[in-house]
Amino acid sequence: MSQGTQLAVGTIISGRYRIERLLAEGGMGRVYEARHIHLDQQLALKEMVPTDDANPQAVQEAQMLFLQEGRMLCQLRHAHLPVVHDAFSEGGRLFLVMDFIEGETLEAIQSRRGPIPEPEVRRWLEQLCDVLDYLHNRQPPVIFRDLKPANVMVQPDGLLKLIDFGIARLFKTGQARDTTNLGTEGYSPPEQYGRGQTDARSDIYALGKLAWSLLTGQDPAREPGGIFKVRPARVITPTISPMLDMLIQRAVAIEPDQRPASAAEFRQILVQGAAPTYQPAPTAPALPPLTPPATPAPSAMLFCENCGYKTTPGAARCANCGTYLPGAFLNPASPSRAGALAKPGTPYSAKAIVAFILTILGFFSFGIPSVIGVVLGHLALRDIRRDTLRRGKGLAIAALVLGYIVIGFWALMIVAVIGVAIASPH
Repeated sequence: MSQGTQLAVGTIISGRYRIERLLAEGGMGRVYEARHIHLDQQLALKEMVPTDDANPQAVQEAQMLFLQEGRMLCQLRHAHLPVVHDAFSEGGRLFLVMDFIEGETLEAIQSRRGPIPEPEVRRWLEQLCDVLDYLHNRQPPVIFRDLKPANVMVQPDGLLKLIDFGIARLFKTGQARDTTNLGTEGYSPPEQYGRGQTDARSDIYALGKLAWSLLTGQDPAREPGGIFKVRPARVITPTISPMLDMLIQRAVAIEPDQRPASAAEFRQILVQGAAPTYQPAPTAPALPPLTPPATPAPSAMLFCENCGYKTTPGAARCANCGTYLPGAFLNPASPSRAGALAKPGTPYSAKAIVAFILTILGFFSFGIPSVIGVVLGHLALRDIRRDTLRRGKGLAIAALVLGYIVIGFWALMIVAVIGVAIASPH
């Protein structure tokens, strides 16, 4: 059996695994669908195959990562992770035997469908937060380091599975930077390219990039700002909710201290619409707190409405995107803005509804209710201008137009009656 030759269908490996078909191939590895001939169990057989012209150092590094993946997965048990059943060497090749995962990668789904609707992306993000929280709270923490659509499998029942732990690493306390710089361009954070040591926040960065890519249908590596910066997702897909867009922008911040500190915090913001708390993570990641950290004072936490970048109170323009900032909003801890931001899709303004009803009643009541309706209509418009997420602007305008028409009609009628009364002989 030559090292570089693809295993033929029907080949028996290690006396118990029969090759059924080739599933994937790339780099120095192949993945086969196999069957345990004694247990009649469907499995995935991952093979590490160095090419004949491969650099010996590259081969050695690939073998090390391959064995690391096997050792790491053998210790992990989670609903969103495959289980490794066996590891062995045969004919100069290394093999891992793991669960066969039926389904389609997020990359394949995105390629077939284009931008994915927000509700579906939110469900996927919740599952990814769960498995990342599990990995990051291992002792020592496991950093995945290659989270991207191609490494997430969606099963027919909707359950996600993380695949390809080839470059995952254990967090080493006190280490200034990673020994090996690996990852995927466009998804990996700056610290993964030798600028520091990767930690849980590195996976949060990749999670933000993955969410951005799924929602926009774009490749983050092709963004005009370079491989590390992306435009706000709403610039490309305006239907995305402002809170999710802001969360993504925080997750992909260049500085790790500006990102959500943990997958648990990311999930809390995603599910509850809570305000992100951007406190520097400790050198060695600790277990996520059961309750969110205290939110900084609103006066010190202003965010640009366009890109979500934290700005200095009183600044005229956003330092990140240059947007004019009179409408910069306080962190949702501020009651003046919190309700609308935490709950996008607020129902119609109650003032606008009441104003419209009163203006209609004015037709039958000498226009008096219409006067009150016009006043309420102006108040509703004022509220809507202050809170851009509240609906009912069209209804308020209709109430104003109708109210003025009714008032004008009854004013003319009253003038006409008075005129007739004065002109008629006694």
